[in-house]
Amino acid sequence: MGRGIVVGGNKISPVVISTICGHWGSGMLPLIFLPEYLFFMVLIRRTETTELVKSSTYSNYRGHFLWYDPRTWRSVQFFGKNSLINAYSHTNLGIYWNVKMMRVSHGLGYRAILNFAPDFSKKTPEVIEEVLFAISTARKILGDIFFAIGIVPSCPNRCHIMAENVRITADCIRAIKIKYPKLAVIVKKALEQPTEAVSEWELAGMDILHGINTVPYHRLFPDRVSPLEDMGGGGISGGMISEIAFQDNCKSRLAVNVPIIFGGGIMTVDDVSRCFEYGGANAVSICTVVRCDTKEAVRIIEKFNA
Repeated sequence: MGRGIVVGGNKISPVVISTICGHWGSGMLPLIFLPEYLFFMVLIRRTETTELVKSSTYSNYRGHFLWYDPRTWRSVQFFGKNSLINAYSHTNLGIYWNVKMMRVSHGLGYRAILNFAPDFSKKTPEVIEEVLFAISTARKILGDIFFAIGIVPSCPNRCHIMAENVRITADCIRAIKIKYPKLAVIVKKALEQPTEAVSEWELAGMDILHGINTVPYHRLFPDRVSPLEDMGGGGISGGMISEIAFQDNCKSRLAVNVPIIFGGGIMTVDDVSRCFEYGGANAVSICTVVRCDTKEAVRIIEKFNA
């Protein structure tokens, strides 16, 4: 059907998995204890489905969610019928150990692409330094299987202001392309970042745009108190943001010529078809549906990636 993206001879599947397979691509704790999730992980390996893994940071980072501490599990919870609210906040081991484990995941047959979230609250040279360090580390450990990196200036659960990250993100892209011209750069956009941002990123050398997959709680409900108010409010994903995400992705599609991965509230086979047929998506990312309706996630992968 001509769907999916080819970058330097490497194929990105028509439907990709975003974040919910963990930082390494072989599963997220504590979800790996659920039989339906384990079945899904077997399926994406069998179908060679691309994963955009959960974002790494420069060093070990302790956010609101700790898989081994049930007291923190409330930072990721169901919200309404088919949505999630989360304030996960990038808890991870840091770039070095995440990439080491990604190597193991690739050996097991998973097709994981590194996502990296630099600290955008720092000055531009420091942000660029973090990004280049992440790439250098990944190149040393992953070798030839490292063909693309996702840059994430769009997490609502960090201390930076997303609308102010546009220029720094463009500077990062330019720095990457100067030092690693063959490396594909994927940038993940936030709703708070204007459509003009994607044009600036394209001019800087962005190869692929990844549309939004979460919306800050207070953007959707400005007059309400979030159940995660003590954690900054959190972000909403899933069906509740489906239409707002689709419209934002369509605007981005018109603004750039690079391939685009539509994300945000993709909960059904019909949602995926809509993105391809009416939105002009080159690929579609799913995440929350894997948690809220794993059987439908299986149907999506079997229809578009098998």
